[in-house]
Amino acid sequence: SAVEETFAERFTDQQEYANLIRQLSEKPSVRQVTLVNTKNGKRWHELSIRTCRDAATGDQAWLISEVDVSELKRAEARALHLASHDVLTELPNRKYVMEHFPIALEQARYKQQQAALLLLDLDDFKYINESMGHAVGDSLLIEVAKRLQTLGQEKLLARLSGDQFLVLLLVE
Repeated sequence: SAVEETFAERFTDQQEYANLIRQLSEKPSVRQVTLVNTKNGKRWHELSIRTCRDAATGDQAWLISEVDVSELKRAEARALHLASHDVLTELPNRKYVMEHFPIALEQARYKQQQAALLLLDLDDFKYINESMGHAVGDSLLIEVAKRLQTLGQEKLLARLSGDQFLVLLLVE
């Protein structure tokens, strides 16, 4: 029907729409969070859909409830980012290193790439914080992070702790 076609067009991923229709054929209600097209652009909506009968015609119908959860999805993504990244430099943190560096090393081994693992520790960094203040120390750490990001295309970079950085360089 025209209503079903209009509803299908709202989905940004037609495979998700097809899965939703399949689920509704198997059970009376479905709840799903999906990216939909709205007049305000693409937004995350939680859909609750229940099959029912139209009161006037008796035809098969859907009762659909939608809630915009875009802000919640953004907050969730931000929380995930903060869990694995340093707030000051925006570089990956120790947690990220523990999860991703072993995978990167395994991939490098598989591709027969050479790898160099560098640990950079800024000597006497605490004296900068003590003598010039934490704002200057923070600025220095941000600048070090920026300069390390210029080390080439194939690298993983992280801030491990206050003045320690880890760089994994990969070479073909």
